[in-house]
Amino acid sequence: MDLWILKVLVLVAGVLALGFVGYLMSTILRESEGNERMREISLAIRQGASAFLRREFMTLGIFTVVIFIALAIFIEPRPLVAIAYLVGTFTSALSGFLGMNIATRANARTANAAIRSWA
Repeated sequence: MDLWILKVLVLVAGVLALGFVGYLMSTILRESEGNERMREISLAIRQGASAFLRREFMTLGIFTVVIFIALAIFIEPRPLVAIAYLVGTFTSALSGFLGMNIATRANARTANAAIRSWA
């Protein structure tokens, strides 16, 4: 199998996966968050998670810059290694942010669905 076919397959698989994630997110976010108290608690959890991620990303940002510079200096003939590291850390952080975002937004909806299913 030619290498370009593998590259296309990887790209198509990634796009399909992102489309499926979008579908799942829209399905979750269409559900009701519940009563006022549930929305208040959900907001507090979301704010706490956001504060945690801000602090974590500040720390990891410093670490990422240090490692990026070290890779760029010590692996001179292969500058793409440092760039790949930077892209990887960015996409990993983005995944963490989006995952935390949807998880905290889904919490009240899950609790509300559980209450409704027992009613």
